[in-house]
Amino acid sequence: SLTRQSDRTEAAKDDAAHVINMGRQIEDMELKIRDALVNVYIGKMREVFNNLRKYQGASAETERREIQANLAAALTARNSGNTAPQ
Repeated sequence: SLTRQSDRTEAAKDDAAHVINMGRQIEDMELKIRDALVNVYIGKMREVFNNLRKYQGASAETERREIQANLAAALTARNSGNTAPQ
């Protein structure tokens, strides 16, 4: 939720000082909300990237096992044709 509330008591001698105080409070709240949004965005981005890495890692592992099986089959076929030790 992006609903935020803040209370602050500051001295204001006139209307201009009151407007200045309100401006500071609005800017502070804006920064807090922006930081919260950035944290949510970065957290979600990390989650997406980690899921992509897991997916790519799984497909890379499958590919590695296929290559390993193909090499083992090729070596077995080659060695079964040559019975003499090398």
